[in-house]
Amino acid sequence: MHAMAEILDEALKVPESERSAWLDDLAHRDARTAEELRALLAALPDAESTNETDEEKSAAVHELASEAEFDEPRVGEIIGGCRLTAFLGRGGVGTVFAADELDPPRAVAVKVLRASSTRPSHLRRFRTEAMALARLEHPAIVRIYATGVANRVDPRGDAILAPMPYIVMERVAPAVNFVEWAQQPSKADPSLGVRRDLREIARCMAEVCDGMQQGHSRGLLHRDLKPSNVLVQSDGCAKIIDFGVARLVEQSGSASIPSDETVAGALIGTPAYMAPEQFALTPAEIDTRVDVHAVGVMLYEAVSGRRPYEIPRHLYFDAARVFRDTTPTPLERIDSNVPRDFSAIVAKAMAKDRSQRYATMAELADDLRAFVAGRAVRARPESQGERAVRWVRRNPAWATAFVATSLVLLASTIFSAISWKRASHQLMLASLARAATSSRELHEKELAARLDEVRDASRGQVPEFIYGMLTAPFDGAVRNYARSNQGHRMAGRL
Repeated sequence: MHAMAEILDEALKVPESERSAWLDDLAHRDARTAEELRALLAALPDAESTNETDEEKSAAVHELASEAEFDEPRVGEIIGGCRLTAFLGRGGVGTVFAADELDPPRAVAVKVLRASSTRPSHLRRFRTEAMALARLEHPAIVRIYATGVANRVDPRGDAILAPMPYIVMERVAPAVNFVEWAQQPSKADPSLGVRRDLREIARCMAEVCDGMQQGHSRGLLHRDLKPSNVLVQSDGCAKIIDFGVARLVEQSGSASIPSDETVAGALIGTPAYMAPEQFALTPAEIDTRVDVHAVGVMLYEAVSGRRPYEIPRHLYFDAARVFRDTTPTPLERIDSNVPRDFSAIVAKAMAKDRSQRYATMAELADDLRAFVAGRAVRARPESQGERAVRWVRRNPAWATAFVATSLVLLASTIFSAISWKRASHQLMLASLARAATSSRELHEKELAARLDEVRDASRGQVPEFIYGMLTAPFDGAVRNYARSNQGHRMAGRL
């Protein structure tokens, strides 16, 4: 296996225009290895390259659309009661056409399996997609209308061609993949510039999570969620497409795993969006958390403009090492405008250890909606201060009323304290004044009583004016007179 991986890496480094000749040369030297290598190259997943220019993409689509391959239906042909009207795209094993269903009349999409893709694994994937879509009915998942096998006649003669499996499904209105949509300026708020508002992105992805939660609850793993498989329409509604590599799990938890999917590390999906365990475990050992991881990667790419893990095609078989040696930069460090709550949601969704991820798509959807609503998210515990700030933002009217009431109470408390202190001070002064007055009156009465005793004892021997001078300080009238007549010889200085 290690030797084949090295040969595959070498083959992928050869330009595609020269690869066929390179494989022919290898076949002359080792026919068996060349045959295995051709099969591996054909089975390699799409790299989801974002480096192609719009011109290159348009040229590639035009080339595919104009191919006159004998094993593909042509525009105008009727497949499964639908007249093909336009070429839409081509996947690993199938080709998709826009079509008009004849009865009932409606716009649909028709996906056909190319005759050149009739290997058992391709037929199984096509059948699996039809079964998967038949299990689901959700606004975020394309609906299936019919499936079957079309018998075709060679347009160049009367020969009967090989039967062609087809799926008639809902046609998605003009749409773009999730990452392209997220990086378009928001019509609601053009000031955001290069991308849409994070709440708009989170709201859209929450709907995708709802759709996948229904799939998971009905025993379906997508295993290949990526931007091109999540299309967003002009109204912001997303549609999940392409369940070609989905795995169906019975309600008992058992699954019928094809023989080519029983090897640990089998490449089922697109490496850049696969979870680390998909490179190490067998498909039977993985669970719904691989889809949770893919959603986290798409959110990361939609906001940052780059993937957390870049895995070139020639390193597909060494992707496990890339995951192990790479630590994605947190979103808030790439863009300081990204709130920590959103960054924490994305980091939790794409955690390397699956036990640290959201257990279900429903949990991830709940956190995304909590972020949109400004509530706490389970991905990041919040402090008491943050909880208070969040409550104020959610309840501005109540917060204003609370602050106003608090200020009134505080002002009342301060005023009451000052008034109480002033009244206490005045009461203390009044008490001191009363005490001083009482003490002086008592002293005056005692002195007056003693003078009366002396006067009685003297029996007229002391002149009366002497008693007048001595009793003057205790006589209010004399005292007042003394204050107004400072020169009175008897009371002036006393």
